[in-house]
Amino acid sequence: MLYINQVKNYLKQHWKLSLFLAILIIGICIYISSVISRAKNAEQAAQKAQSMTAEQAQNVNDLQNRLNVSQSTAAQLKDAIAKAQNNTVRPQVSFTVQAPDTTTAVKDVTQRINDNDASLPPAALEKTDKTVVADQPYNQDYQVGVYKINLKKNYYAGTGVGVNDGKVYIPVTLQRNYDKAHAVEFQANIDTQGKVDGGQIIWKVGF
Repeated sequence: MLYINQVKNYLKQHWKLSLFLAILIIGICIYISSVISRAKNAEQAAQKAQSMTAEQAQNVNDLQNRLNVSQSTAAQLKDAIAKAQNNTVRPQVSFTVQAPDTTTAVKDVTQRINDNDASLPPAALEKTDKTVVADQPYNQDYQVGVYKINLKKNYYAGTGVGVNDGKVYIPVTLQRNYDKAHAVEFQANIDTQGKVDGGQIIWKVGF
């Protein structure tokens, strides 16, 4: 009861600050909610399977533009796809589709993946960052390839609101994941005047 009275007294004495914090927190929550919603929609759109020709799947610029990835990532994808196209790497699973030609088969498989067709193997429907379906003219055993691609997420940025000694500040963070189990985070604290008023560096270990 004593603690509740202390809180009430603090709110009465600092009602302007309390109101400012409440409005700021509500605003940040609304903004974060909208950002998360847009990010989910963008992620769902990016995860839809995309059909390509064998030539497009071997063109770094095409991969970069169609999949919205960096040039270095597109180059790595090109090399990985080339191994599948040449049957250097065997597929995890295989299935048969009825189609008059490979172009039609590519479009059919792409549509069935996007429709979440339960008749396809689970591996073909697996949720990954990117999915590419392309013909493989140099692979007589598997003439259409489904490439499930997970991209490395090495950087995270974030912000929020904090209070220290009655002062409001906005923490801005940047996290760099430099391997699967380790990351380093840089944080700067910005006061209500827009000035940097402190910060920290954190080393993280995943387990």
